[in-house]
Amino acid sequence: MPEPILLIDTNYLCHRAYHAIGEMAYGDMGTGAVFGVLRDIVILQDFFNTTRCVFAFDKGRGYRYDLLPTYKSTRKARHADESEEDKIAREDFKQQIERLRRNYLPAAGFKNIFAINGLEADDIIASIAGGLPRDEEAVIIGSDQDLWQCLRDNVYCWSPHTQRAYSLETFRKQWGIKPHQWADVKAYAGCSSDDVPGLPGVGEKTAAKYIRGELGDHTKAYAKLAAGTVLHDTNMKLVRLPFPGTPKFEFVPDEVTEEKWQALADGLGMRSIRSTAPRVAGRKSKGRKRGRQKEKGFGLDSTSGPDRTA
Repeated sequence: MPEPILLIDTNYLCHRAYHAIGEMAYGDMGTGAVFGVLRDIVILQDFFNTTRCVFAFDKGRGYRYDLLPTYKSTRKARHADESEEDKIAREDFKQQIERLRRNYLPAAGFKNIFAINGLEADDIIASIAGGLPRDEEAVIIGSDQDLWQCLRDNVYCWSPHTQRAYSLETFRKQWGIKPHQWADVKAYAGCSSDDVPGLPGVGEKTAAKYIRGELGDHTKAYAKLAAGTVLHDTNMKLVRLPFPGTPKFEFVPDEVTEEKWQALADGLGMRSIRSTAPRVAGRKSKGRKRGRQKEKGFGLDSTSGPDRTA
């Protein structure tokens, strides 16, 4: 089987890096998030023994806001009372993400960098995972449970936060439903992190039990779920991946070289990552032999650049 493809929720990786590292700067440019992501790319490639990466980004005002104006409203509310200093820091962070997408990743030679106006990184990842040939393998790098919809025999989810992976087998054991039915669970139970309203008093476990046909039809919960068809159907438009109209994406070979990586590191003043270049296709990395682990490894069953955007 070819090397696995890492399907990276890059916005998540940026947020994680920024909050872990804090503020860094080179000249008048913030670099904390950029440094963290570049460092994580090398770590992830080593861990999974692969040179193949896809970087998926959120871009623009999402189409989901047209369906539900209060979508992710809690996140926006957090910024209402922020100080001027915090506003400047948040804008700087956004600019770091933009430079990473448009300039830095392409400069290193990465070619599979996707951002489509109105769509989220999850939509791009789901589109690629859903069209993956059976003889390919992919590992989704992110922490959003919505991505469990993408699980297949050859598609896994791995969270850098927990350092644990999630397989199709694990999902089936825990929930007793098919991955695509996870969207039904979220449509009934709602999603607090995205401000998608659910049926009052209905959680994910109850919704999954209803979908499995194990909820007694004499119970209040059953009656509530049976009467919740309208909310379910409305929410499915928000929680199902990918969003309707998401295009297909073609993976193309990268052109990453150690020389490009070193030039990028020099240009950003990042001497500490200069010598830790990403893996180069067709050539083994020197001195890094950790390698990709198999099914019972890596935690599967332990409980303006040429960025190809539209």
